[in-house]
Amino acid sequence: QVENENRQSVSATALSAERALAGELEAVLSKIKGAGEVTVSVSFAEDGKTEYLMSEDIVTQKEIGEGKESEQRTQKSSPASSSLPVVAQSAPELRGVLVVAEGAGNSMVKRQLTEAVAGLLAVPYHKIIVLEAE
Repeated sequence: QVENENRQSVSATALSAERALAGELEAVLSKIKGAGEVTVSVSFAEDGKTEYLMSEDIVTQKEIGEGKESEQRTQKSSPASSSLPVVAQSAPELRGVLVVAEGAGNSMVKRQLTEAVAGLLAVPYHKIIVLEAE
């Protein structure tokens, strides 16, 4: 049940990230001369990955007799995944960007919109679609 709740919160987080990114792109792209009103939709292939610390090795040193040392290794496991410390996180993979702009009927504006998205998000051109709005 905890894992399902985590997935739902991650999906909600990814959805809000898609919306926030789309809003930022709309604000920037609408400033391109001739673009007019711009609407953007962003799609991620996955929610990203988070690696959690599952257990932790604790090493203690003990002195035994005439200056000799030995190691004792114990393992401390963490409880439910929601309280596990995060070891690494990766950003979600961008699947594609759709840009709908009033001025996209002009080939120069369409090219500028495509180049702006490619440059801002560091995505290849084949993941960007620019269409003219009605």
